[in-house]
Amino acid sequence: MWFIAAAYGCFFYGSYFYVSWFPTYLLEFRHLSLNSVGYLASLPLISAMVGDLAGGLLTDHVLRKTGNLRLARRVVAAPGLFLAALLLIPAGTTDSAMTAILCLTASNFFLELVLGPAWAVPMDVGGTSSGTVTAVMNMVGAVGASISPLVFGLLVERGSWVAPFYVTATVLAAGSLIWIFLIDPEKSVVDGPRLR
Repeated sequence: MWFIAAAYGCFFYGSYFYVSWFPTYLLEFRHLSLNSVGYLASLPLISAMVGDLAGGLLTDHVLRKTGNLRLARRVVAAPGLFLAALLLIPAGTTDSAMTAILCLTASNFFLELVLGPAWAVPMDVGGTSSGTVTAVMNMVGAVGASISPLVFGLLVERGSWVAPFYVTATVLAAGSLIWIFLIDPEKSVVDGPRLR
């Protein structure tokens, strides 16, 4: 259960940038007009909606085709986090505001592919306690979301608009590794020895 929660914390660490620092980043670092920011800041959020739906459809499709729960969840979530991390590097380092926005839009699409598998796994492993597993996962996600803008702000305050992207890419890559090696949707988190 804690690996599921940790991976979701990584996911939420990355996704919270878009609702906290993204407009400020476009205004202060990319020097876009407020009017432009109003339109352009919505692009990653629109791609996120498509990614959410695509991730759910894809994980279900793979499960129906293969019957392999582990493959169906991992093959969507792990590459999604990895590609989201990879796209943050050019987004943070390019001189072109439009290239950065396009990379961030694509990054958020891949990041949001994770939601379908992330919310399915607590049901896969939780049985009649899937509500508790989901609650723990969401709680740790909220911790990741809370830390993200603080770290971003601290690094910007120290003079770097690029460093937060490297940090976030590292967190997302860690989430990808958790999905690959530590999350097993076929292993119940409630079965096993009970404390008496």
